[in-house]
Amino acid sequence: MAALPFGGAFAALLGSLEQFIQEKESEPFKVFFRQVRKGWLKGTGYWLAAILCMIIIGADLWFFVATPWFQWISPLFFIIGVLGLGVFLNTVYFQLKNPLARRKEIYKISLYYALRKWYVTGLNSLLLIIILGFMLLKPQFGYLLAPSILGGLIYLNSSKLHKLRQSPAEKV
Repeated sequence: MAALPFGGAFAALLGSLEQFIQEKESEPFKVFFRQVRKGWLKGTGYWLAAILCMIIIGADLWFFVATPWFQWISPLFFIIGVLGLGVFLNTVYFQLKNPLARRKEIYKISLYYALRKWYVTGLNSLLLIIILGFMLLKPQFGYLLAPSILGGLIYLNSSKLHKLRQSPAEKV
């Protein structure tokens, strides 16, 4: 139950980082709570979908532990879990960039980039797991510094997902 507001708070964090990058200077408290009002509901919805994916994966792993197929099935479930977290991070980022887009369109583009740029998806998922791990293991660091620093890295990685390639003539 305590993890439920994480999705909305993470969406507000990415929105705050976006606004800080655009304006270069602003008041963090006001910006964060403005972003909470603006994106909390959608971020929470995306997070609930990711949590549901993790619960289903956990239940399936628990079932397969008693079977001889566990050693072959567990890596597949691990990959699906990383993909689920990556899609969550992509949906939050793409919803931030496209606030008027429908949820179905956001999920399509997020899944596309999660599969196409799988290495960025894996890195972002690892950073999210590190944030959650710090929150559990070292709350002083996990609640104050880890979301800011590692959330910023997630934002920077996500911003590189859909950059258009420039031709050599345009670079000059």
